[in-house]
Amino acid sequence: MGMWAATNMTSDHCIGEKQALLEHHPPGRRPPHRALCHHLTMEAFKLRGRDARWWVTMIVIPAVLLAITLALPAVFAGRLPSPLATHWGAGRMPDGNMGLGTLLVVQVIIVGGTWGALAGYGRGWMPASPAVGTTYFLLGLFLAAQVSIVESNLDAATWAQAEQLGGGDILVVMLVSVVVGVAGFFLGGGTGNIPKREPGSG
Repeated sequence: MGMWAATNMTSDHCIGEKQALLEHHPPGRRPPHRALCHHLTMEAFKLRGRDARWWVTMIVIPAVLLAITLALPAVFAGRLPSPLATHWGAGRMPDGNMGLGTLLVVQVIIVGGTWGALAGYGRGWMPASPAVGTTYFLLGLFLAAQVSIVESNLDAATWAQAEQLGGGDILVVMLVSVVVGVAGFFLGGGTGNIPKREPGSG
């Protein structure tokens, strides 16, 4: 929902409130027109602020995180083998590879698809905070994993010679994912934006 539509909805809402206020007060004690205009203006600014928060939370920040994830391999392309080591086995040695183009396509489909579906579903209204947090967790997971992939493959002659992936690397990836996910949860409204289960439902 755009700012113009949000402002129109606010105007309609406040016009109704204005009529209710006028009907509630006797003619001699009705609030001045200036006070009613101030009330209308404040309501409009509230909706505009909510609209801006949606853009920042659902569009700007996810776009920046995804852009960094996709740009990292391009920045170090001259120092990376082709294909890249993208999977490490139980012995923490690389045992799977993927071409850079394929890797980026997979990331765009999974992360971009999830993000796009959530943003499109809300249509300008903030989705439930757990859904926002989950999307941010996924963005953080792929960003942190991308950093590990690039770091491990850096200056390796072939993907099989990529560095081992240690337990500390995995811990950092998960920690970054959780931190970004929690940030998304609170940006999405925190505990105040969790749908309440209706009595008697499932």
